[in-house]
Amino acid sequence: MKKVNIDRLDTVSFLNGLVFYAPVALLVRTDAGVTMAQFFVLQAVLSLTVFLFEIPTGMITDKIGYKNTMILAQVTMFLARVLLFAAYVGGSYALFVSEAVMRCLCRRQWSRDLPHVSCRERRMRTSTVCTAMSGTP
Repeated sequence: MKKVNIDRLDTVSFLNGLVFYAPVALLVRTDAGVTMAQFFVLQAVLSLTVFLFEIPTGMITDKIGYKNTMILAQVTMFLARVLLFAAYVGGSYALFVSEAVMRCLCRRQWSRDLPHVSCRERRMRTSTVCTAMSGTP
């Protein structure tokens, strides 16, 4: 049972790291009507969101737990992708800003511990979380 949880975590980590749209992010947004200046404002919004939500997302992790934070991060990422699609179709700059904030919140939640630890340590933490959640020693 624990092996399945670790494999899911590794799979989700791998898939989150695949950002095929990154090289064309500017092209997608400019095709939807975003100017270069607005694109760089979006990047500034990302940086500001990282700065502002670094501590609050850590507090959320402390309150709801590591596993629930990872689930929340995946839901947030899905919502960010929906917003990106809606912003592209509608050409709405406000939706692009909302998508940038949602994407950053996901990264803050997801990266709370994962990128900063080795795979072995991540597996030990996840195993500990799964054991604690299931109530077995």
